[in-house]
Amino acid sequence: MKRKLMSVVMMLLLLVALVAPGKVSAASKPKLSKAKAMMEVDSKLTLKLGDIAATDVKWSSSDRKVAIVSSKGVITAKAEGTATIKAKYNSKTYSCKVTVVDSNKKENKIETYLKDTFGTAKYKEEEDGVITEIYAKDKSVIVAITTSIYAEMGLSEEEIEVAAENSFEILKETMEEILKGAQKDAYKDAKVVFRIYDIDKNLLYERVLE
Repeated sequence: MKRKLMSVVMMLLLLVALVAPGKVSAASKPKLSKAKAMMEVDSKLTLKLGDIAATDVKWSSSDRKVAIVSSKGVITAKAEGTATIKAKYNSKTYSCKVTVVDSNKKENKIETYLKDTFGTAKYKEEEDGVITEIYAKDKSVIVAITTSIYAEMGLSEEEIEVAAENSFEILKETMEEILKGAQKDAYKDAKVVFRIYDIDKNLLYERVLE
């Protein structure tokens, strides 16, 4: 079970790398303040290219129906979709991928984030009969593990609770980082829900981080 959990840890770490804020580089070349951004329709966001004056940069949008950008680097979200904002300076081009969403629609920001990251709102992996899924539902990121191992071991309900709690503790730190990223990029009240199911999809264990 430990080896399988490590596989889950590695998958979650991949998600953390995508949602957690990156460290500031010490390189001297200019860097765009954001490489990707999620915006609400009609909201604004100002991009900066290091210490370079915004008016010295040539700004452009790949899709002006989705987002426009002013000569001062101010992005205005126009409609749902994805657009690439480009900043050109000294023959070099820097890009920021902007995803525009409308929270008034059923599709929420977290689902859009997962779609943008994974190409789908649901990530699924199966190894040795253990199914691991990460998906968006309402304002939550669900981390679900489906396994028959507890039944095969003949564990009691109390023993299953202890084993499941140990699994949660192994993954807790990683899921907390996912939560920080989700709350930063999507909803402030986002949650990460950890669940374990048996092979018949009966819920054996659930813990919520919020």
